[in-house]
Amino acid sequence: VKLLRRATSLAKIYFVGAGKVKGRAYMVMLLCHNFFGQYLNLVNFDYMSRFWNFYQHPSQAVFMALMGNWFVLYGSMCLTAVYSRYIESMLMIHWKDHMTRYFQRIWVPHSYAFKMKDDRRLDNPDQRIQEDIGHFVASSYDLTFGLLDAIIQLGIYSFMLVKVQPKSAFPGLLFGIALTYTVLGSVVVHWIGKDLAILSWQGERYGGHFRAELRRVHDQGETVAALRSHDAELMRLQSRFEDLKLNKWKGMILKKQLGWFDRIYDPFKSVLFVCVLMPFFIKGEVSLGTVKQCEMALSRITASLSFFIHEYKQLASYRAQVDRLYDFRCCGLAFMKDKQAGNPPGTSESAEVPDAQADRDLHQVLERGAPSITRELAEVLELKRATLSLPSGETLLDVDFRVTR
Repeated sequence: VKLLRRATSLAKIYFVGAGKVKGRAYMVMLLCHNFFGQYLNLVNFDYMSRFWNFYQHPSQAVFMALMGNWFVLYGSMCLTAVYSRYIESMLMIHWKDHMTRYFQRIWVPHSYAFKMKDDRRLDNPDQRIQEDIGHFVASSYDLTFGLLDAIIQLGIYSFMLVKVQPKSAFPGLLFGIALTYTVLGSVVVHWIGKDLAILSWQGERYGGHFRAELRRVHDQGETVAALRSHDAELMRLQSRFEDLKLNKWKGMILKKQLGWFDRIYDPFKSVLFVCVLMPFFIKGEVSLGTVKQCEMALSRITASLSFFIHEYKQLASYRAQVDRLYDFRCCGLAFMKDKQAGNPPGTSESAEVPDAQADRDLHQVLERGAPSITRELAEVLELKRATLSLPSGETLLDVDFRVTR
């Protein structure tokens, strides 16, 4: 619930701002494409029955009809998929653009103050803006539409499975097997990977610290050379990297365990369904096409019910991204509120929830856009007859210039 609330709050930055019309229009088009794709999947479900029954009762006329249907069906699927991907890309670009400008407006005017505040929620702002925003947008879209697909397919194929299952089978037998198998898998995968989100959050933080140290050494290269502090800097860098390496090893161990589970879970599922359906086929109660329909329906149902299992790694990473962006936003808006009110930073009682007034003010600034830069504003530096000389009178530098736009 906490993850959903925070992710929704971050998504509203776009969908109540620059995406109020354009972003929502993209989402409506993508939903229409998604529903049409689900209809094509249902058509394909019926097609699979006729295709496999053809092997039991071959016919030249049936074969030609099947091939004609295949070209129309998969041509429609390809067209829908290509245009869905194109609209999705337009949504992603617009969404990332607005969120990047939003967080830049929080950070850039107060970058020095944030640095002096030394709050871990404000760590590595460049990473929040450059990496986390892009990952958040892509993951939000993938998880939202993935969950929507899972719910729709669960409803559709549960009904179709009950409709095509062998008449002599106990009502709901196949669905019950799929549900039980998936629930057990979900419990196991959560037990194995419950610490993955924490490790993902720590990995991003340690990685940001390591990059910050590398940048510092690069920017202060002259100082390091003058003080001959290469050994101390190497020890400091190695210490940062050891934290990153240890966290990576812990994540690798968890992902190895999840990988073992995935390798066992999916193949065993297919064997289980074949073992359940084969007795009915051997008795002649169902045709080969019906068996394949049942297998397809069971596969789609378990895939829908296993959404949590297959997306567990992404959900863990997504949770860390949402927490970092949400905390950065709350802390930044609280700082802006204190600054606007003339209070010392940190006066606000809580920065756990984004300040509504500061958020509205920020949206209004973004709607107005950046002010145009005039030639007068751009004249930031002017030097006339600047001379640098040694005590002996020798001139080292004699300049006369003006920096303009």
